[in-house]
Amino acid sequence: MFQQIKRTCTERYDLGADIPTPAMGANSFELISFVYDNRSFFNLYLLKDTIPGLHEELPQAIFEMLEERFTFTPLGDHNINSAQFKLHMAHGTAGVILASAKPAMKNHRKK
Repeated sequence: MFQQIKRTCTERYDLGADIPTPAMGANSFELISFVYDNRSFFNLYLLKDTIPGLHEELPQAIFEMLEERFTFTPLGDHNINSAQFKLHMAHGTAGVILASAKPAMKNHRKK
């Protein structure tokens, strides 16, 4: 699953290509669709007692994808390409994904 996450995030972009943020559009966020399509697996992230190491896998996959494939161009004088910034972004993105999965999981349990 780790490799599929990375592939889903990068397959639509050419290595080294400049992609302006306004040109990205909804299809640029295929990771969200990927998580939704594989929600039965990602629901395991919502369980306290789950597969060992699983909670670190999603942010690590996002971080490696950002670190290996993306160089960001800042607006202003900011260092947004440091490993620390990309790790923070990866954990934030993973948190948003998992937070969006919680309501779906609650609805599924009620049925």
